[in-house]
Amino acid sequence: MSLNVEHASVRTLPSEKPLRLLDNAGHAVTGSATGGFGLPDTETLLELYRKMVVARRFDVQVTALTKQGRLATYPSAYGQEACEIGAVAALTTEDWLFPTYRDSIALLTRGIEPADILQSFRGDWHNG
Repeated sequence: MSLNVEHASVRTLPSEKPLRLLDNAGHAVTGSATGGFGLPDTETLLELYRKMVVARRFDVQVTALTKQGRLATYPSAYGQEACEIGAVAALTTEDWLFPTYRDSIALLTRGIEPADILQSFRGDWHNG
């Protein structure tokens, strides 16, 4: 999955007019309003949506584990799945990711095993 962004053509400073890929009704915007970006292909959009569904399920399940006392803590990512998944989707395999404690979904999207992600939330002194 790649968003195929040509780095040389990407502006580093924002323009006065915001970038829009969807209008208020949720329809794709085309032309200069997109800032040269287009929507990803249908296969990529479906894969990103699938990752958001998996992420939401992961978050719900891990929150339940915390309530059961099986994890010491878990900072929920509920509602920010798209931010983390979109950021990871824009990375290449050579790019580094430096997650914070609330970036479990980014780690999951990057391919880290759920057990490895959750190990740091158990409260064990030897994990991480």
